[in-house]
Amino acid sequence: MISQDRAPILTLLQSRSFLAVLALTLIPAALMSAGLDFTAVTATDTPGADQYQVLRGAIIHTLLEWSSVAFALIIAALAYVHYRITGEMTAPIIGLAMLLSGAMDTFHVLAAMRLIHAAAPDTDFIPFTWALSRSFNAVILLVGTLVALRASHAGANWSPRTLAVMVVVSSLVAIALIIATAMARELPTTQFDDALISRPYDVFPLVVFLGTAPVLARLYRRSPNPMTASLLLALLPAIALEIHMAFGSRVLFDSHFNVAHGLKILEYALPFVGVAAEYVRQNSQLVRAREDAILANKAKSAFLANMSHEIRTPLNGVLGMVQALGETPLTAEQTKMLDLVTSSGRNLTDILNSILDLSKMEAGKFELDEQDFPLEDCLQSSIALHRYAATEKTLSLDLEIDENCRGLYRGDALRIRQIIQNLISNAIKFTPSGSITLSAICRPPADGADRSVLELRVSDTGIGIAPEHLGKLFNAFNQGDNSTTRRFGGTGLGLSIIKSLTDLMGGSVRVESELGQGASFTVEIPLIRLESAGLTEPGKPATLAAAPDGTEGPGLADMRVLAVEDVKTNQIVLQALLGARCKTLDLADHGAAAIERWRTLQPDLILMDKHMPVMDGLTAIRAIRAAELQDDLPRTLIIALSADTLSHHVGEMLDAGADAHVAKPINLDLLLATIQSQRTARAA
Repeated sequence: MISQDRAPILTLLQSRSFLAVLALTLIPAALMSAGLDFTAVTATDTPGADQYQVLRGAIIHTLLEWSSVAFALIIAALAYVHYRITGEMTAPIIGLAMLLSGAMDTFHVLAAMRLIHAAAPDTDFIPFTWALSRSFNAVILLVGTLVALRASHAGANWSPRTLAVMVVVSSLVAIALIIATAMARELPTTQFDDALISRPYDVFPLVVFLGTAPVLARLYRRSPNPMTASLLLALLPAIALEIHMAFGSRVLFDSHFNVAHGLKILEYALPFVGVAAEYVRQNSQLVRAREDAILANKAKSAFLANMSHEIRTPLNGVLGMVQALGETPLTAEQTKMLDLVTSSGRNLTDILNSILDLSKMEAGKFELDEQDFPLEDCLQSSIALHRYAATEKTLSLDLEIDENCRGLYRGDALRIRQIIQNLISNAIKFTPSGSITLSAICRPPADGADRSVLELRVSDTGIGIAPEHLGKLFNAFNQGDNSTTRRFGGTGLGLSIIKSLTDLMGGSVRVESELGQGASFTVEIPLIRLESAGLTEPGKPATLAAAPDGTEGPGLADMRVLAVEDVKTNQIVLQALLGARCKTLDLADHGAAAIERWRTLQPDLILMDKHMPVMDGLTAIRAIRAAELQDDLPRTLIIALSADTLSHHVGEMLDAGADAHVAKPINLDLLLATIQSQRTARAA
C-alpha cells in the first residue's frame, strides 16, 4: 500500500508533465547519439572564417544565457506578487533563489561578452564565472528549498523578517563572490579538454542538485502544487546539463556546451510555468468558490423564503386566533396572558422579517419604496409602539421633534420606522433604568443638493458599550460581547439592518458611548421636503386623509368578502376576524373554486392566498382580471394575503393584478387599514 505522503510524488512521476520534461531533457542527447551536431564553431579553411565562427558561437551563447536570466528575473517578480496576494512564504523564497541565480548568471554573461574585465586572464575568468554561477545556483536552490521546507513547518509562526534577513545575507554573499572573482589575479583552470571529467568544477553543482532532489521531494509532499512540482521537475534538465558539461563539453560552443545552455533555459522555464500554473489554479479555485457562493446564496435565499412561508402559516393561526380571542370578554389575568402571547408572536414575526431583510440586502435585491408621508406622524407612530415596553421597565420614553420636521417628505417611511424601532428596542433592552430620548432634526439641503437631511438620535442611560466593541456593532449576528446574548437575548441583526438601510438610502449611522454611561446612536437620512410645493403649510403637522363623513373611512359592514385560502386553520382565522365585520364572508379552497365563486357571488372584496392546490393565486387573479376586461365588468378589489414577503414575491402578486398585499401572519389593524385606503382611493 502506498503511504499518504508518498502518493503525490508517485502521481507526479506518473504524470504527463514528468514524461514531457524527461523527453525534452533526453531528446538532445538522443539526437547527438544519432549524429546530430549542435556545435556553433566548426573547422574551416576559409580565411577569416574562424573569427566568424567564434562570433557566431558567442552570440548563440549570449542569447541562451540572457534567455535564462530573463526567465529567472520574471519568476522572481511573479513570486513576489504571489506573496503579496496570498501571503504564502514558499513563493518569495523560490523567487529570491531565482533572483540571485539570475544575478550570478548575469555576471557570467557580462564576463563572457567582455563587458567585465578582471585581473585574471579571460581564458580562466570566463569559464570560472560559469562554474561559479552554476555552483551558486545549486547551493542557493538547496538553501532556498530547506528554508521553504522550514517555513512550511512553521506555518503561521513564520516571520517575513526572516525573508528580509535572507535577502540581505544572500545578496552580500553574491556580491562578495563577484568582487572576489573579478579582483583575483589568478583563477583556477576549470576545463580540461583531454580528461575524462572535462569540467570538474561542474561536478560540484551536479552533486548539489542530486542532493537537493530528496529535499524538494519533501517540500512537494508537504505542498503539492504546480510551483513546487515545477521546481522538482526542473532538477531533470539541471542534472542533465551538468552531466553534459562535466563529462562532455571539451571546448567553448561545442555540441555538449550548447545543449547544456539550452537545458539551462528549460531549467529556468519550468519554474516560470509552475508559477503561472499556480496562478491559473488559484484563479480557477476562486472562480469555483465564487460560483459555489452564488449557488449557496441562492439556496440560502430559497431556504429562507420557504422556511418563512412554512413558519408564517402556523404563526398566522396563532396570532389570528389571539386577535380574535382578544375581542371576547376576558378577565384581567387572561388579558395579561393574551398580551404576552401576542408580544411573543410579534417578536417572532420581527425576527423572521429581519432575517429576510438581511438576506435580501446581501443578495442585492432589496428595494426602497419612496412615497410622500407626514414625517411627524411617522415618528409618533414609531415611538408609540414601544411605550408599553418602556413603561414596564419604568423608563421614560421621550420624543423631541424639530419644527422643520413637521410637514410632508418623500422617502421610504416603512424603513425609517424600522430604523427607529430597532434603535428604540435596543435602547430599552440595554437600559435597566433612566430614560430614552428620540430627537429628530431636519437640516435644509446643502449647497447643490436637492434633499434635506433627517437626523435621528436615540440616546439612553443604559449600560453603554466598551470601546473595543464599537467597531463590530454593525456586523450581522454581533452584539457587544457574548454575555449580552445570554443576559439580554436578541439575534444581533438589528444594527446590521440599520447600517444596511441607511447605506441604501444614502445616509450614515454612528454611535457614541462609554461603558456604564449609556449610548447615543445617530442616523442621518436624506429626504425630499415637499412643503415648498404647497402640499402642506410650514410648521403645521400634516394629517392623514379622513373619510368624507368624518369617520376613519369605509369599513367592512357593507362588503361581501370572498376569502381564498386552502389551509383550514387560516380559514378559521379569517372567519373569526372578519365574519362579524363584513356583510357576508365566503370561502374557497383554491383558485379555480375562487373564479367560480366570483362569477356567482360577485363579491366586493377578494382576499387571495398565493400557494394553493389545483390553481394558485397568481393564475386566479390573472383569470379574474382578464374576465373583467372581456365582459366589461367593474374591477373587483383584490388583496393578496400571503406568507411570501420577499419583494419579488410581492411584485408577482401586484403584477398579476392584485391591488395590495398584506403579509401573513395577518395583522388585523393593518388589513383593515389597507382595505380602507384602497376603498378611499377608489372613491376619490
